[in-house]
Amino acid sequence: MASRTASTVADITWQPLSAMRSGIRFSPNFPAYVSDHSFFGAAHAAAMRAFFGRDDIAFTATTDPHALCDENGIRRTRRFSSFPQAALKNGCSRVYLGVHYQFDANGGYEIGTLVGQHTANLFQASVAQPEMGTQPWRSPSIAKPTDQAL
Repeated sequence: MASRTASTVADITWQPLSAMRSGIRFSPNFPAYVSDHSFFGAAHAAAMRAFFGRDDIAFTATTDPHALCDENGIRRTRRFSSFPQAALKNGCSRVYLGVHYQFDANGGYEIGTLVGQHTANLFQASVAQPEMGTQPWRSPSIAKPTDQAL
């Protein structure tokens, strides 16, 4: 898909970061819009913002033992100045892998932020109104799951 931005210059040597063990680069064939990683990251950032009352909390995150390591076999540690910064980088990672376009990541971030805020609001309302209980289906806006769904 070509960019419609006049200032974008194509790099014919670009390769996605996704690679098989053999080193062959690839972009997986699956539905792209919206990026679920961007969605989950943004929802988490919104939940953390609601919990802490702010989102400018610096933190570090280290890759899990099964993730990509650097050339010396060392796990990678990233530093973030806020929850939204981490969520946005999370979305970018999928673009670099060749799994999504930037608009997929942007859409996931927007929707995830709204869902995270809404979920935090529902939780806060259930705490403020103990008669609703702690079960999310007790909220008037969420239907109780059937026994078959459980």
